[in-house]
Amino acid sequence: CGGGKKRNPQEMHQQLKRDVDFYSDPKNDKITKIRTDIAQVKEVMVDNIEKILERGDKIDNLVSKTENLEFESRKFETNANDLKWKMLKKRIIITLIVIFILIVVVFVIVLIACSKDGVNFKKLSLIHI
Repeated sequence: CGGGKKRNPQEMHQQLKRDVDFYSDPKNDKITKIRTDIAQVKEVMVDNIEKILERGDKIDNLVSKTENLEFESRKFETNANDLKWKMLKKRIIITLIVIFILIVVVFVIVLIACSKDGVNFKKLSLIHI
C-alpha cells in the first residue's frame, strides 16, 4: 500500500477511542445540535404567538371600550343639547314675563301720571254707559 506511515495497533486503538468519544459526545453531534436549536426556536415562537394573542385580546378590549366611549359621548352630547334648549326656553319665558310685567307697570304709571285725580276707570272704559 502506498508508502504511508505505519501505525502500531495501540496508536490506532487510542485514535479510534478518541474518535468514538468525540462523535459520541452530544455536543459534537450536529443533528442533536440542530434539534436543540429547533426546539429553542420553537419555544421562542410559541412564546411570541402567546404574546401576540394576548396583545390581540387587549386590542379587542380596547376597541370595545372605544366603541362604548363613543356611544356614551354621543348620548352625552344629545342630553347636553336637550338641556341647552330647555334652559333657553325657560330664559325666554322668564324674559317675556318680566317684559309683560314692566309694560303693565309702565302703563299703570302713565295712567296715574296722566290723570289729575288718580285713575278713573270710568274714563278708561271703551264703552260709555
